[in-house]
Amino acid sequence: MKRRKHHSLTTPSRCRGSSLIEALITMLVMALGLMGVAQMQISGVRNQSDAYQRSLAIQQVNDIAERMRANAPGVAAGNYVIANAAGTDPGCILTGCTSAQVAQYDAFIWVTSNNIFLPNAVSSVAGPDPDGRYAIALSWTRRDGSADQVVTTWSP
Repeated sequence: MKRRKHHSLTTPSRCRGSSLIEALITMLVMALGLMGVAQMQISGVRNQSDAYQRSLAIQQVNDIAERMRANAPGVAAGNYVIANAAGTDPGCILTGCTSAQVAQYDAFIWVTSNNIFLPNAVSSVAGPDPDGRYAIALSWTRRDGSADQVVTTWSP
């Protein structure tokens, strides 16, 4: 009768440490993957912030356009030319304002709001051009330090 050879449960010397190397490679691959996910998350937050600021700027540009539409006599008199100066509150809102005072109040509120909502905001309304259109511009500094801007035209 032949005797069977029993193999030892120990690993041969040439295979020792291979599972440790496999574990280290797996950890390296996982770490690289997690770093990629973290970078995507950071990029998403940055883009969301830029989109939020652009959305606010568009709302602000539409706000001054609606204020101008509501005060046609003030527009006709040329009271809506704004050059980034907040001006002052005329203090007549509760007592009754002239169209020029409403335009002054609108400029005060618009520029002040832009400076609150957007970093380093520069607000302007220029015009009218020969076709009677006004250029409304609002620029600000994004989180990364670059400039962004919304420009539109409005006609009465």
